[in-house]
Amino acid sequence: MERRENANETKFAQNNEKQIRSKKSRLNRATAGDYVIAALLIVFTVLAFYPVWFTLIGSFNNGTDYLKGGVYLVPRVFTWANYNVIVSDERIWHGLLITVLRCLTGPAMLVGFTAFVAYGMSRKELKGKKVFNIINLITMFFGGGMIPLYLLCKMLGLLNTFWIYVLPGMYNVYDMILMRAFFNGLPEDLHEAAVIDGASEFKIFFTIVAPCSKPILATVLMWALIGHWNDYLTTEIYAPLNKNLNVLQYVLQKIINGSASAIPSGVPAVVKKSVSAKTVSLAAMMFGSLPMFAMFPFFQRFFTKGIYVGSLKG
Repeated sequence: MERRENANETKFAQNNEKQIRSKKSRLNRATAGDYVIAALLIVFTVLAFYPVWFTLIGSFNNGTDYLKGGVYLVPRVFTWANYNVIVSDERIWHGLLITVLRCLTGPAMLVGFTAFVAYGMSRKELKGKKVFNIINLITMFFGGGMIPLYLLCKMLGLLNTFWIYVLPGMYNVYDMILMRAFFNGLPEDLHEAAVIDGASEFKIFFTIVAPCSKPILATVLMWALIGHWNDYLTTEIYAPLNKNLNVLQYVLQKIINGSASAIPSGVPAVVKKSVSAKTVSLAAMMFGSLPMFAMFPFFQRFFTKGIYVGSLKG
């Protein structure tokens, strides 16, 4: 009897193993739907990447030759002249300096101030928490508009000053909600142990909460960097009278839409023959986008974890 039972158990285990192998083989086997999805993803990838590639090859093409048309895949007449014009333009370098200063201060202040608010809103013992939450949500969905904001900045003396780039964007409700959700997901035992050891809330935040929240903080920081780097409307609306505050994207926008000369007067005649306003504009686009392309890989590993965890934990 024991031999029969052992034999039956062995056969049963073998049958289960065969079924598992069969299921795995079916799962690993590519179907027609898989090929369709792969083909669609390839098409979408090409459609998303080609505008960048088109701008890149145009920026490396001879300006006079480019105006003839037909440059779609590779530069027909390769030249560095368009980038020589860009790097020799003092407006570009001054705008880059202001943009870098803005990106060093604005995103850091936004992440720091918003994280402080989010940490306070994540604590159960905060008095008036529901009222603060309602006020935040109201400002998230309803705004006064551009004119009241302009008048407020004028009353505060922010117009045509560097602080117009920093102070109005120090706090973002959506980012606060993501951070608060992430903070709520941290073990409460860590906070209780720190309180027992006599740590203040500031020390708890800087030594425990912030180091454990690198994914969400890095994600919000990257969003802020992209927003500050690409913004030119703030200069156009709130700081048009102070040319010393022109950011890089504002200068590039003026060059691209033809409001400012694409080719400075100091460019040598030999270089001018190899460029056109169109190709210089394409080079300006690539020059303005390059830092974000270079920076994104360093923050990419934080994106999925930061957004996913921050949006689900409550």
